[in-house]
Formats: sequence, structure tokens, C-alpha cells
Amino acid sequence: DVCQTDPDGDNIPYWSEVNVFGTDPEINNAGQDSDSDGCPFEWENTWGHQMWYDDEENTTYHWWIYNPSGPDNHSSFDPDRDGLDNVEEYLTSHWGSDPFRADLFVELDEMENDSMNRMVQFPDDSKELLNTVFDGRNIVFYLDDGWMGGGEFIPFTDAQLNRDNLTEYYYMYFLHGNLSNWRVGVFHYGLNLYDGGWAGYVFDNGHIEHLDSFQISSKYHEKYTIENPVYNLLRRHTLIIQSQREFVYAAALMHELGHTLNIFGGNTPGCDNGNTVNPLKVEYWKYGRYQSVMNYRYIYSSLVDYSDGSRGKNDFNDWSNLDLTFFQS
Repeated sequence: DVCQTDPDGDNIPYWSEVNVFGTDPEINNAGQDSDSDGCPFEWENTWGHQMWYDDEENTTYHWWIYNPSGPDNHSSFDPDRDGLDNVEEYLTSHWGSDPFRADLFVELDEMENDSMNRMVQFPDDSKELLNTVFDGRNIVFYLDDGWMGGGEFIPFTDAQLNRDNLTEYYYMYFLHGNLSNWRVGVFHYGLNLYDGGWAGYVFDNGHIEHLDSFQISSKYHEKYTIENPVYNLLRRHTLIIQSQREFVYAAALMHELGHTLNIFGGNTPGCDNGNTVNPLKVEYWKYGRYQSVMNYRYIYSSLVDYSDGSRGKNDFNDWSNLDLTFFQS
């Protein structure tokens, strides 16, 4: 941050305190929200105040995006169209969110290892792969694996989990028993489990009318890294198991997350089509140009990306069709 003089360290410059807010520049006013609009002085000043100096007139001009002397309807403002209104941008601002740049928050909870070590945690380098690909599209990706209040470890269960189990995990570990939890509509919710019955899927959370929840199962993703080593080498260009694991887990999470961003077989024909993995099927060749983790043909390769639609017929532009607000509905 580049700051003006701020003797009390509340991120409200001396000039603004004296001439705009009428507060004491020697007293820390951080968090004060006198107009009760959900966003305190320092946030409104940081994102709502612009000033410039006219050297010909020797005059400084000030322009306020948000009203410094009265309430703004921050709960309905979403200038970057990322699904987070200004109040939610403020609540996540200490993690780095920006109301004028898209932010994508995901809480990832994981099952603990059992006595036979039948669980593998989500690889750290998979997180970096996801950060990088979203950053390339000017979307800042935040994975809460414990540093933002989520990222709990769920006790291991030997039973194969079904969607009812996942609904209860959502209630206990994401909502923490509170149907009004403010994280709903801010964070997507992911579970890295041992066996959810399938490698991954989006599930109905059963409590909130939001399509924001998905699971991925390590049982299957570990299998994909050790079976058919020659085939894996051709697909992922490495025989190093850890490197393969990083691709597989990152792509699995990105695929399921894509469904909460409004990418489905119903609006993207090459998505979730089981025939795209079989060279004997016409769909394998028809959607070969659709190089996206949403295409089963590519999900477990070295590709960790959505498609940009640049490869011609039957390719689809996932990136331009992402709806960052979809997970709230």
C-alpha cells in the first residue's frame, strides 16, 4: 500500500479524517461504520476515494465513488461481478480481496488418514497449479485449507460415503450448524474424501439453495497415478508419481469447481461426455479440440485449465462463459 500521512495507523489519511469524516486523526478509527452500511471508513476511503492534482490550477480535486457522509447500498454493489457484494468484499479484505477484481474463494475440508493410511491429502503443488491458472485470467483464487477459518479435518470413516453423508458434513463443517453462516455465497465448498462413490461430483447441500458444494475422492485419484505407467507417461509427460498426483488432484478440483461456475453438459456439449475417452466413439474425435478439464478426455492429463475456445469447431470457450455468481443460486 502507498499511504498518505496517517499518524494513528487506521488506513484513513490525515486529510480525509479532518476534511471528510470529521474524525480525530490521532485516534484509530479502524472498523468504525458510522453510517451503518456494512463497510467501515477505512474500506470506503481505500476503494471509494480518488484524487488528482491539477498542476496548472494548483488545485487538488477529490472524487468519491461511495458517499463518505451517508450510507451506501453496499450489499447490492458488485462492480467486478464476482458474486461478492461490497460487504462481503470487506469481510474478506484482510485476505486480499479487491472489489474491482474478481476473487474466487474455496473452502477445502479433508478427511483424516485412518490407521491403514487410506487417505491422501490434497498436494500443496496442486494448489499452486490452481493459483497460477486462475491468476492468468485475472481471477485471484483463494483455497482455504485452514488459513481462513475453514480447512477442517473430518474423522475418517470406513463406510463409503453417500450424498446424505456429504450433506451432513456441509452442515457440520461448513455451516458449523448455522444456516445463516456468512460464508455461504462467499466460499465454494469442497471436500477431499477417501471414497464418495465416484471420483468427484457436485452435491446438493440439503440446507441452503446454493449449488456451491462438491467432493473429490482420493481413492480414485491415487489409482489414476499408479495404474498404466506407460499411458500415464504419455498423458502427463512424467513418471514421477508426485508430479502426476499434483496434476490429477488439481484437475479434479478444477473440474468440479467448474460445475459450480456454470459449466455443464447441458450448456457445453463436450463436458462430462463419457464417450470422449473412447477412440472408437465419434465423440472422442468430435470434441478433441475441446481441451479442458471439463472434457473427460483431458481431465487427468497434464492439462490443468479450462478451454478458451480458440481451437476451432466443437471447441468451447469456458473462460468467457464462467459465471462467478452461479454458485449462489
